[in-house]
Amino acid sequence: MAKTKTLFTAKQFTDTAFHSKEDKRKYANALAEFAIQGFPKKLFTTALYNNLRNSFGHIAHYDKDGFWTTWFQDNRHCDLWISHISTWDPMGDPAFTFSDMELAFKKWLLGSRVAKESAECSKQEIESEERAQLRALLKKYPDERKR
Repeated sequence: MAKTKTLFTAKQFTDTAFHSKEDKRKYANALAEFAIQGFPKKLFTTALYNNLRNSFGHIAHYDKDGFWTTWFQDNRHCDLWISHISTWDPMGDPAFTFSDMELAFKKWLLGSRVAKESAECSKQEIESEERAQLRALLKKYPDERKR
């Protein structure tokens, strides 16, 4: 699989006491690549999890697998994550937080095809599940068609 072009550069970000502009750049590009590729579990690395659980108002969700299950296990959850990001207001001074990276990533995400495609996939997934439920209910209650 070919890597997506670099979307973020270090000059977009501010160094903190514990993280360089380059650290923020790597994180932003890894997160974008994860989103562009459709949030595959194989790209949800420990490094990505360790950064993500500390940004965008996230919590650890017990561990990496718990975080994955909460936000990325299917299209609906991915769409919920995108909605969470879209309403997140980055806070703090970029010299002490990743707020600059969060803001840059949010702007990119909302302007990318990822958000639209995720919403469409989520909608299709819900419709498919609901139609399967409808077929099962009509099979169980065949007289309902006559009402």
